[in-house]
Amino acid sequence: MANPNANMPGEPQLVVSKEDPNQLLLVARSTPSVPGTATFALTATGTVAITGTNVSMTWSPFATDTNVPSNDSKSYFTKDSAGRYLTIYNTNTDPVRQILNYRVRSADGVWGSSKQFADPAGPNDPTPADDGAGWDAYPMADEYAPGKFFVVWEHDTSAILVSTLDISDM
Repeated sequence: MANPNANMPGEPQLVVSKEDPNQLLLVARSTPSVPGTATFALTATGTVAITGTNVSMTWSPFATDTNVPSNDSKSYFTKDSAGRYLTIYNTNTDPVRQILNYRVRSADGVWGSSKQFADPAGPNDPTPADDGAGWDAYPMADEYAPGKFFVVWEHDTSAILVSTLDISDM
């Protein structure tokens, strides 16, 4: 798969496309070309062919997806049981990693607006470098009912926080 150095893709995630069960959607963090500027995720699609025990994939080049923000750290991207895409991501680039927002692409293919998910007050960063003060980063989620998620993330490099997110009416 092409790896464009200009965007330095990393921290990839993979979902089966909601449009085609034989297609994969790869979402990767991009690095901003100008520090402190907002960035968007890079996406690529892969066509899967399975013959017996052989699996082959053909990938498109990475492209910037302006519907999927990706600022400075790994975001979370998934598809729920109703076919909606959900992305949870950091909003701020300066200071970095301060607030988590989310966006949902409804089953009809329309992306909703960004909504705040987390910006909690919490413990102070106890690390000697004090490099994670105020961070909310590295979200991960699991769907426990249609459109309802448990979400976990790192807060302030000193705590793991858990909350719920309900997108069932979107």
